Amino acid sequence: MNKIKIKDMKVFDKYIDEGFFSSIEDTALFLGVSSTKARGLLKHAPKIELSESLYHEYKQGFNTKVSSIYYSEKEVLKYLISKNMIQVYYHDPRQSFTDKEVSQETQINNEYLLKDISMTKTLFIVSQSISNILIEESDYHFYFTEKRKGKLVDWYISRDSDIDLFDVSGKELYENILKTRNDVYTKSDYVKYTNMIKRGFYIRFQVGRSDNRYIHSINQLKRSEQKRFIVEWIKNIASDKW
Repeated sequence: MNKIKIKDMKVFDKYIDEGFFSSIEDTALFLGVSSTKARGLLKHAPKIELSESLYHEYKQGFNTKVSSIYYSEKEVLKYLISKNMIQVYYHDPRQSFTDKEVSQETQINNEYLLKDISMTKTLFIVSQSISNILIEESDYHFYFTEKRKGKLVDWYISRDSDIDLFDVSGKELYENILKTRNDVYTKSDYVKYTNMIKRGFYIRFQVGRSDNRYIHSINQLKRSEQKRFIVEWIKNIASDKW
């Protein structure tokens, strides 16, 4: 399946039940890439497209813009892995999970990733970009995105902030409370953290040619609600059961 044209609401509901409810913007957020890059990666990915009449019928129930094309996160992962546009590696130099020393990255076989795609998706969701790791460990989190001077700007807020937006002027809000990535961490911080991650245990998801997401330490793994399942998954890979 590449693109299926949907003309009937009942058929659309069936595909929604199968997971086809993510717009290109939603899917880009899921993948951790820009909408432009997501469009390039997903040009031939499985998708559904509403007919013009069904689109107009569907959007009547919304006050905001709706999409005419929808993706399934699971099908997107399956497609990108099968086309080698997502590749997965692990690194275990201290033998935290393996019985043999792994000094270099080991690529995980695509067949194993596809065979247990639900678990692969769980790990992908748990993984984070280095930027997001730094933001989280600096006790900030994403707040909202807005267009400023022709560019989209992501704003972050400290987890310790206790504010009433109605009592704070826009100027004070931006200058004293909301921060951009460059306010939260420096390029030097990014390089240092990248080097630190690469010295220890990690699972790395490479999306496209340059975007990377990590499960980056034993401690992060311990904090995950899926710890037991993830550890078993890694052990199976490390013991060559796949």
